[in-house]
Formats: sequence, C-alpha cells, structure tokens
Amino acid sequence: MRAGIGGGFIDAGIPLAGGGNALEAGHIIVAPGGLRCPCGARGCLEMYADPRALLCAAGRPRHFGHEDTVTKIFEAAAAGDRTAQEAIRLTAGHLVTGLTSLVKTLAPERVVLMGFLADLYRATQDHVREGLMASSLVARVGQIDIVTGDLHHAALVGAAESAFAPLLRQPRTILRTDPS
Repeated sequence: MRAGIGGGFIDAGIPLAGGGNALEAGHIIVAPGGLRCPCGARGCLEMYADPRALLCAAGRPRHFGHEDTVTKIFEAAAAGDRTAQEAIRLTAGHLVTGLTSLVKTLAPERVVLMGFLADLYRATQDHVREGLMASSLVARVGQIDIVTGDLHHAALVGAAESAFAPLLRQPRTILRTDPS
C-alpha cells in the first residue's frame, strides 16, 4: 500500500523544483499538536488523510500491506455501512483542511488527486467540494477544477520524471559529448 502524500506544482508547464522537496503537501499541519509524523512534526496531513489514516478511522490496524482492506472499506461504505462511511468522511475532512491550505497559498486553476486521494475524492466528491468552497474564498472566486488522475503507480512515474528532469530542462548540455 502506498502511504504518505506527495505533491507537485506546475506553473505554465514548468514544474516547481525548489530544493528537491518543492511541495511537501503531506506535511501541511491539519491537526496542531496531533499525531507525531515520521518527519518529526505533529498533525501532518499524511497522518490523517492517507490509507493508514482511513484504516485507523475504520478501526483497522494502521500498517502497510492492507490494500484489500482499504478497498473493502470503500466497498462497505458504498453498500451503506455507516462505520465505513464515517471513516471515509472523517479522512476526507482532513483532506479538505489540507487542500484549503494549498488552495489559499497557491491559488491553482486545477488540483489533480492521484491514487488513494483520488479514490477518497470519488467517494466524497460533494463533501470535499463543499468543504473547500466553504473554507476558501480563493476556491469560490477561482472556480478551481478538482480532477482525479488514473496513473497506476504514480509514485514511480514521479520518480522517473525526477530522474529525467535534468535532461528535460537542458537536453543539449546533458547530451553534449566530449570530443576527446
């Protein structure tokens, strides 16, 4: 199971590179003084809105290797299970808090949610949209488009893009051969 929350910001087709960790979206504080994150802070978004958080909210063990359990929680919620629905709604509420911070800070035209967050959004689309619109003037004025991506293994695609970033930024300098 993928855990944690990453992020990226693209402006006019150019990814923001920063110092290597340009957008640590998973480390936006959504619950001050909350759960300790492996990064050392307390209350980070990824402690409250990743697959482990959903497992915890649903009363399941919070550890890796339970993709089928996360899927079963979504299936149970769709079938009307109140406990599963509440766990998903709670987890989505934390996503709203994190998205609100990002939207207020970056004012994007579009937010693309991938992987688990895409599944969470699909299950709670109205709740997330309403929460974001209620808490962000930027979202209301800018009519931000929230979409889901369908890349499988998005983390691997992102890693590959990072590896090729120098080539894509300056192909002539990277491909230049030494005549000696």
